[in-house]
Amino acid sequence: MKKILLTLLVLVFLSAQFCYSAQIAKDTEILVRINERHTSESLLAKDCIKAVTVSDFKINNKTIFSKGTEVLFFPDKVKKRGFAGKGGYIEIRSGIIKDKSGSEYRLSTKQKIQGDDRDWVIACMGLFTATIILIPLDVIGFVKGKSAVIEEGKILQCYFAESYNL
Repeated sequence: MKKILLTLLVLVFLSAQFCYSAQIAKDTEILVRINERHTSESLLAKDCIKAVTVSDFKINNKTIFSKGTEVLFFPDKVKKRGFAGKGGYIEIRSGIIKDKSGSEYRLSTKQKIQGDDRDWVIACMGLFTATIILIPLDVIGFVKGKSAVIEEGKILQCYFAESYNL
């Protein structure tokens, strides 16, 4: 009788733990704010971009990530401003966030920050007769596009890359 009662108590306890366990579903949104200003001229693909969470992230009224939790993003591609008026760009695809216990969670985002192109350069190249002076300057590289800039305080929408059981 004791074994049966003990078995039932263990099953009740395990089912209660299972019911109250939280899970972060894949593609759950979390908002983060960029901490520093970065440009495509100064940022390398191996550098990381620091950000913080905008608000508390809760599941079942349990705070998983508090406001201000640090997030690290890793640029996928960084292109400096180019010749012929082409602007630079920064692509961000993945990041990592840690909870209070130190567990890491992968984030994904699709952010491409584009620098402005200088369209007049391309138009002038098409009108060769009007730009005999500008084409050599453009070919040598005096006329470049603008750098891509990630301003401090920019809000990024991120999503969890996988499902996580807490």
